[in-house]
Amino acid sequence: MSAITPTKKPVGWSVDGQGRRRRVYDAPKTPFQRLLEAGVLSHTQERMLRAQYAKLNPVELTRDIVRYQDMLITKARWKTEVLTAEVADAQKSRRKRQAGGVKIHSA
Repeated sequence: MSAITPTKKPVGWSVDGQGRRRRVYDAPKTPFQRLLEAGVLSHTQERMLRAQYAKLNPVELTRDIVRYQDMLITKARWKTEVLTAEVADAQKSRRKRQAGGVKIHSA
């Protein structure tokens, strides 16, 4: 997802009219765009990267991410319910053991 999400990068500082320092950012670009602009790729690498980028489908990626998150939540829910039940049982048995206290018998 980060390959297709444009982000701003800090490029320096400026001082506003009141003397406060503020960050200066460049125009938002995707990592794909930044890599192409850097000019560090060979022609073959650039062609392969462009082909891979063309295959990306943001809707499908989002759908897959949501599906995997749901799967993880489902697995965590089951484990959480088991642990919650174990803790509740342990607390009940602890309360039974601590129920003693001082007993006063009337004469």
